[in-house]
Amino acid sequence: MSAASSLIFYGIRFDVAQSDIEALEQRIHPWIVKARSVGLNFYWENVGGLSPRYLFFIGRKIGIIGVENETEMIISESELVLKMAEVNAKLKAVGYSEDPKLYFQLIPD
Repeated sequence: MSAASSLIFYGIRFDVAQSDIEALEQRIHPWIVKARSVGLNFYWENVGGLSPRYLFFIGRKIGIIGVENETEMIISESELVLKMAEVNAKLKAVGYSEDPKLYFQLIPD
């Protein structure tokens, strides 16, 4: 059994349709292809627990905090600003116009 954790991610987020799951599992979905083409991170997960709700993130994974992951993270303002600027430029380079955000997402066990 795993423990709940929290994802910290800067970028954009999409709800995943059931029809997208196979392509995501095979790593051939356009979101993944775009992320890899410019060196961005991606992460997708069921965040709904027993009532599945899958989310996909593209940008920069800051970290995952939880009992089975990191228990503490420290990032300086200058480092965070640098990462944010890099993500913003790369997202625009692959055609995303959404405003990136800093997400703190609970991942239930």
